[in-house]
Amino acid sequence: MLWGWSPREHTEYHYDDAGLLVGSTTTREPEFDATQRALVRTVQEQLDMVGPHGHPMDEATSPLADPNEPGGWYYAAGVEIVNPAGQRRRVPIVDFAEKALLDAQDAYRKAAGDDANLNGLHWPVRRIDRT
Repeated sequence: MLWGWSPREHTEYHYDDAGLLVGSTTTREPEFDATQRALVRTVQEQLDMVGPHGHPMDEATSPLADPNEPGGWYYAAGVEIVNPAGQRRRVPIVDFAEKALLDAQDAYRKAAGDDANLNGLHWPVRRIDRT
């Protein structure tokens, strides 16, 4: 179902000569028509072109993005902060869920040894409210 749309159904009832219901035939629209499938494919193609940084790869790898070249654009990582003296600098933001995951993996690897096989291990990360 896309955007709340659902297929329409039409039921035709069949009666005998005495007026008794003897059967019915329900016809349902396809769940996805050609337009819906094309839309899903287009969205997936766009998502496939987004890099791990959230920017389209064709833009992130363009010569116009080279910070050493005039014109075009450039990328800046982190968030800009200004200290009380008015100095600006860029700092990373901390993804605490990702940090918890990586810290747990590091601790496991350290306890199990550097040759520990982590293949197939899943590390669920839960949010725990402090009360």
